[in-house]
Amino acid sequence: MYLLLISLYLFVICGIKTCRIPNQNNNDSSSCCGNHQEVNGICIVCPPGYIGTKGKCETPCPVGFYGIECQYECNCSHDKW
Repeated sequence: MYLLLISLYLFVICGIKTCRIPNQNNNDSSSCCGNHQEVNGICIVCPPGYIGTKGKCETPCPVGFYGIECQYECNCSHDKW
């Protein structure tokens, strides 16, 4: 119950988006969407600067990009990366 309340707080108050997709098998299991990681059974968006698949956020943003889901492009000269 305590974890459910914390999850609800994070989702509603903090605006953390969650994403879970059903697996293709028939055992009612699911996994996190791309660019989400599983933390205590909840899928949350990867931290800024990282992207990933299959519930892990292990890949840093490509050079020249930053932020949540690496969606922002750096506006700096190439020698400053």
